[in-house]
Amino acid sequence: MTKRIPHKRHVRIKEFGANMSKEMSPQKEYIELSNGSLEDGIFQINTDQNGFVYNPRFEKGADAPVYVLGDSFVESVFVPEGRRFCDQLSRKMAKTAPRQFLNGGYSGATSLNLLDTLINKIGCQENAAVILILPSNDTLSLRSARGFWDYGSQRYSPILPVTDDAPTPVPLAENIHQLAAVLKVFAHTCSAFSLDLFFATTAFVQSDYEQLPWFKARHKAPGSYEALLVDRRKMNQMMRDVARATRTEIIDLETSMTDPQMFYDDVHLNEAGSQ
Repeated sequence: MTKRIPHKRHVRIKEFGANMSKEMSPQKEYIELSNGSLEDGIFQINTDQNGFVYNPRFEKGADAPVYVLGDSFVESVFVPEGRRFCDQLSRKMAKTAPRQFLNGGYSGATSLNLLDTLINKIGCQENAAVILILPSNDTLSLRSARGFWDYGSQRYSPILPVTDDAPTPVPLAENIHQLAAVLKVFAHTCSAFSLDLFFATTAFVQSDYEQLPWFKARHKAPGSYEALLVDRRKMNQMMRDVARATRTEIIDLETSMTDPQMFYDDVHLNEAGSQ
């Protein structure tokens, strides 16, 4: 009888890798699904020894880093290096109280993935801070039966390798409690690690779908984008509720970033939005 040898599995840390330098360019098809503010070109990505995206031409400030965690909204791959909002924040703070804002964004990351980043890459640090910008991916991840813990999701699974079990769609309401639990763990972990924590809601284009024809190429089914807006607002409200319960300061990007011209699609910043 042949003994079945189980796969060796590991926790998935979503990052580019440490001490990396690479160039990325948007695909033609991706540009065609934007609103015209995403330009073709080569965009430079550099990471530090811990795998955080940063601008190597910027001189590091005082030893008090701010780790900005999120998905591709934070990552901002297709904004030129030095103009990504983390880079700009580092430069602005250098004039008063030097702090380096390290970009911990990664496309496809969920809040559970970022909790792994918090524990395994940041850990206990005095004088450091964390800003968690709620990933828009959370909404999509929690629409599958097992939510954050769906090991069959190629994009969102927190464990690798991914299983052969296909995700089963469910209403967001079945799993939104998972977000509350993960955010509470974020708050308690940062407190235990002596890290200052700030929450930030997801920013997204809120205009009527029919007024933005370029969205129709991305959301072909009538009502699909409107339903996504409803769920994103529910997720943001959950973050506000947890912030209140855990006494965590919150930056409400949903209410402050309402101009569609800040984005090149529904959730990604262009250069104007990063500014």
